[in-house]
Amino acid sequence: MRNNYGWYCAPLCLLFVGTSLCLAQAQQQTPGQPAGSPAAAAPADQKMASTDEQIAAVILACSRNEIEFAITAKPLLQSQSAKDFADKVMQDQQAACDKLEKIAGGHARPARAPAAGGEQTAKIQLGKLKFEASTVRPAGDTQSGRAGSPLNWIRIHEEMSDECVEMAKADLKNNERHADEIFMGQEVAGLMRFIAELKVFHNHASGTLRGQIDGVRETAEKHLKQAKEIHQSLARESGRKGDTTKE
Repeated sequence: MRNNYGWYCAPLCLLFVGTSLCLAQAQQQTPGQPAGSPAAAAPADQKMASTDEQIAAVILACSRNEIEFAITAKPLLQSQSAKDFADKVMQDQQAACDKLEKIAGGHARPARAPAAGGEQTAKIQLGKLKFEASTVRPAGDTQSGRAGSPLNWIRIHEEMSDECVEMAKADLKNNERHADEIFMGQEVAGLMRFIAELKVFHNHASGTLRGQIDGVRETAEKHLKQAKEIHQSLARESGRKGDTTKE
């Protein structure tokens, strides 16, 4: 097993692509604001509040998809260390989501209702927390795709993130024999990108949101360290099995 996170981890790493572009566009235009309207006329504190809400909404989309990906991965994982890591991701990301939803306010997508028609869902209970894959990721808002409508970069980012998490899940399911190594490698790549973007968000947020971003970043850095250790351990174990097979 290659100890190269980027080689098979691109789908999850892409979960966080586009957030800087989304942020730049969000600062210029708020949802519902007509193109070309004088945004500069808004009070400074009002503009900062809107920026914080939009930054929180973008981070929230990533955190929700992290939970969904962990839910999908867990039934495929074999090692206890990888399973425990998936549980930790779900628990910590849900705690972050609870706080980010309050800050994002009306910019956050509403949770979608479970689909009718007997949709297959993955359900996991972790302590007092209950997760259901069909309700983790809300339905996308495609209003920005209408002709003549101003682009809504928050929604566009959410749609890109949704597409990327589907790619990551497909990659995992197509390589179930190596699910543990692939999952942990994807987590390493995604967390490295996420931490870098959180640093950028910190520079554009107000003092109130900065504290929340720092908390998310601190947790992500802990996850990254643990993910690297688990991935390296799995890679060594895979190498030993390969040597035994050759003998």
